[in-house]
Amino acid sequence: MEVVLRDWVERPYPPLFADLIANAWDPHCGESQVAGCPSGHVEGSHWPSPEPLEVGSQFRMPQSLGPGIGCVRTRHTSTTNNIQIFEAEGHVGLPGRWRRYVDAVREDHGRLPRKQRLQHGRMALDSCSNLANLPAAPADKKLSVPTRFVICCSDRTSCPITEAMIKEQVRWMTDAYAGKEGWTEMPFDVKPPPQVDTQIGFHLDEIKFVEDRSCARDGFYSPSLAYRHNTDGDGMLNYVILTEDQCGYLGYAEFPDKWNESSPELAVMINAKALRGYASKMAKALTLTSPGAISSSERTSQETDLAFDEGDTCIHEGGHSLGLYHTFEGGCTDGDGVTDTQAEEFPSYLCEDKQSCQSADPVRNFMDYSPDACMAGFTEMQKRRLWCMIRNYRPKLYQRALRDA
Repeated sequence: MEVVLRDWVERPYPPLFADLIANAWDPHCGESQVAGCPSGHVEGSHWPSPEPLEVGSQFRMPQSLGPGIGCVRTRHTSTTNNIQIFEAEGHVGLPGRWRRYVDAVREDHGRLPRKQRLQHGRMALDSCSNLANLPAAPADKKLSVPTRFVICCSDRTSCPITEAMIKEQVRWMTDAYAGKEGWTEMPFDVKPPPQVDTQIGFHLDEIKFVEDRSCARDGFYSPSLAYRHNTDGDGMLNYVILTEDQCGYLGYAEFPDKWNESSPELAVMINAKALRGYASKMAKALTLTSPGAISSSERTSQETDLAFDEGDTCIHEGGHSLGLYHTFEGGCTDGDGVTDTQAEEFPSYLCEDKQSCQSADPVRNFMDYSPDACMAGFTEMQKRRLWCMIRNYRPKLYQRALRDA
């Protein structure tokens, strides 16, 4: 089956890309009885294949390298900035955490990759897809969204998340949706990025700590482990924080038109590494820890990427739960179904000037995959879609949240 990372791993943790590159490189390529790969193929990684492959088939396997090592067929998908992009049929170089996640999802068929959730490769229609008729948000109203955070820890006494961190995260989300997040000018900025006041804010309804090691570690592998803590979340925006994630996600959320409003599946799952202030807290703790106090492997496992320290993953995934697509959801054809965000063929993992669809990619938008420091705001039509989707698909939340401005 064709494997495209973004179809399986929502908001992947970028430091693992280094593992992907390392795993995809095979120093023994061309040294076996199959001398190199034919045109249109690439050498596979050392990931054992679930089924034996015959030499001469479309997956050619050098016998001396063992199962799963061989030539994997690819197809050219596009060219951007003079870089040719290929998709491979099969697993090529996935880090262990992503590999285990994809295998787990395939085994229980519990979650479809994004392309299978679309209609024949195009974005599915919903009640807010008729962009020409999307009304403006009422000027005299605002939404104050009741928000709950459930923190899954193995041990409450050693849980790395504090109530102060959650309160700061909610404040940051409210500022971001109000168009007040700060940003640093980049050389490619010809004008300030869109930062519309969506007239949506968040108030913290509850912080709940649960001792649940399986949820803390494996909630992304088996979402039911996280969803079981969202059985009474009707009318709220619910976040479940996984403090010991083993899969390499930053976050995941379902769209509101796919589930009944009372469904536990509408929980937003967030890796603690993407929570506001978590990475800097861990970095400080490691600095204060003596070199011999923990092993090098333990130290490596605790290191986090400061590129996600601002807490914008909660903004991004909350956007999904309230109805927004990725900026690259439908590629150059459909974009994200919003008229004032530029179409984008691939997610942006860096804050740089790209033009994957013949126009500047929306790297400043919260619904891309850019680092936190790059993300800055939403557009007017994203705001209108948010209001439309909440009103139509999360009506209990809408009624609880509606206030006079």
